[in-house]
Amino acid sequence: MAAGHEIRAWYDHFPGIDDIEWLPAIGERGWVLLTKDKDIRRRPLEIEAILNSRVRAFVLTASGLRREEQADIFLKAMPKIHRVCRRRGPFVYNVTALGNLGEISTRVLRRRAGRKR
Repeated sequence: MAAGHEIRAWYDHFPGIDDIEWLPAIGERGWVLLTKDKDIRRRPLEIEAILNSRVRAFVLTASGLRREEQADIFLKAMPKIHRVCRRRGPFVYNVTALGNLGEISTRVLRRRAGRKR
């Protein structure tokens, strides 16, 4: 429990499993993905898993931060994250070092995944 939020590390639940295998489990469980893996929003297979599994993802875009600094940014953004999470996924938001959110449109995600719609 961190500042009243239940936080789960992916490696505690999905050790040694590829992103494309555990991302669907995140969506199925209705969990929210908080990650510092900026490439997850660019890799076609991961994007497909996010879109197909209705994952709600928030990606920290700041680099070179200690764990405590990353946690502080996510905690600062948490009220905004809660508001956004009232709607169903799939979606991906960038989280800046200041705790601001910026949505990556589903159209852009589909294009990155190589899908047309």
